[in-house]
Amino acid sequence: MPIQNNWRVYCETEVAYVYDPLWVEEAKPTECPHSAAHVIDQDATVIASVAHIPGQRDPTEDDDETLGYVAGDLWINESSGREFTLLDASEGAAKWSTNKAPEYAIVAPSGGDYTSIAEAFNAGATSVFVHPGMYVETSDIVVPEDGSLKGPCPGAVKIVLAAGAKIKVDGTGRRTTTGTVSVTAGSATVTGTGTSFTALQASDWVQLGNTFYQIDTITNDTSLTLQLTYQGDTISDQAFVGQSMTYGAQIEDVVIVGQGGGENLLIEQGLNILFRGLLLLQCGDATTPAFYAKNCSVLMGLAVIVDSSLERGIHIEGSTISTFQGCVFKNSVSCGVCISESVGITFDATFSNHNGTYGFNALSGCDLFQLNDCTSTWNAEKGVSVDPAATRVNISDGFYSYNGGIGIDYDGANCIVSGSTISNNGGDGVSGGDEGVISNCYVEANAGVGIECSNDSNCAVSSCIIHGNGSHGLTVGPDNAVQGCSISANGGDGIRVATDDAVINGCRVSGNDGYGANITNSASDTILTSCNLKGNTTGSLLDNGTGTIATNNKT
Repeated sequence: MPIQNNWRVYCETEVAYVYDPLWVEEAKPTECPHSAAHVIDQDATVIASVAHIPGQRDPTEDDDETLGYVAGDLWINESSGREFTLLDASEGAAKWSTNKAPEYAIVAPSGGDYTSIAEAFNAGATSVFVHPGMYVETSDIVVPEDGSLKGPCPGAVKIVLAAGAKIKVDGTGRRTTTGTVSVTAGSATVTGTGTSFTALQASDWVQLGNTFYQIDTITNDTSLTLQLTYQGDTISDQAFVGQSMTYGAQIEDVVIVGQGGGENLLIEQGLNILFRGLLLLQCGDATTPAFYAKNCSVLMGLAVIVDSSLERGIHIEGSTISTFQGCVFKNSVSCGVCISESVGITFDATFSNHNGTYGFNALSGCDLFQLNDCTSTWNAEKGVSVDPAATRVNISDGFYSYNGGIGIDYDGANCIVSGSTISNNGGDGVSGGDEGVISNCYVEANAGVGIECSNDSNCAVSSCIIHGNGSHGLTVGPDNAVQGCSISANGGDGIRVATDDAVINGCRVSGNDGYGANITNSASDTILTSCNLKGNTTGSLLDNGTGTIATNNKT
């Protein structure tokens, strides 16, 4: 490869012109046989490349073969001292590798390598350790691939992001979703239809199902090979994502203070990214969240706190297979947690409280969103809101109380609510969706209906305690199945049926202000068996439906 010497480069690309220091094997040329952009210094017998004039900036992907650059060229940024070698000169996609960059740097108010975190990363450090103190940063802090930004312990390092500055993990550059792909289980070959694989590069990533696989080689626009064999089920003509990604960054033990400059923690096209021990204060602005993750996979958040966001606390969009554990999202102007167009996002033991709209909000395109042992309380509107176009949301073992509206409102299909307490909310306790399952929940003292499923088909409600709600205990929808519930002291009927083909079995219904069971004149073919309907204020059973079968009930 070329050797840098006083801003000149000896050309060793052709055997016949190896510097010795005289030209050998042939007469000294008048033009470099390798590149017309390289010119001959006749006096020094050196080939000097016009491409190697020192710059005041780092090279970009546009510093490519069209400007005369070739693989092996050296770039020196005189302002920072950073050196780069060109690995690939492809037009519009040049890849420059940093030479001699410091792998590790210490940032401190005094006595460190740097006093600015952004400056440390800009100088080429990949791992930056920050001593206790307050740091006002006016430029973006960009954590690179396999890089880290770490404080010594939670709360010791305060980073004030001024002038719109952000902390970023930025894998953007290339992305394509055009066409469909097919791949056989156990194969490394991906075949596209209508795809543009050449818009990507080897070492980029392709999403197959919910998992990203790294690309080994790209044959043409419709064929590529993975580094590892595909481990899922065979797929045919399936939508996909192909993109560049930044891998393995870590951000730990820092306080991030925003000053209204947009999303202050921004993760785009990141893979295997760790966040731990973070506190975000007054971040975001009127239209953007404090913490925004877009088109990412395998994010891990541990003990992350977002307080007083100027809009949403966290928004995860277009991402897959990520987990946040032991986190707190509170006092946001809008919702605490917002998820859209994402698959397999999980929150464990997480609090979302005192937010301006919802605690948790699953928007269109969400699938397999999970809330395990989470708490959503004192939010101005709903504790949990699930869009009709979200599917397979699973809410288990949590507390959803004292919210201004509905405790849990899931309009999406195939959702599960289990083992949770839903109480003292300003609207219904739980408002269901089609194909939903509600089991082993304690639903108490909500202002509206305890469990509202009157418009939802094929719901299953079992082993719930529904007590002291302001309206009916349980409203039943078409083809609903109700089993083994205790329904008491509600402000309306214990069970109210206004649709077709409901099956209710083995429930204890008592002390309600209306009927134990009210089968209205709009209901048909209801089956009511083995229920204790005694002790309700208006009566045990009112049946105005058609085709009702009521057997073995205590009235």
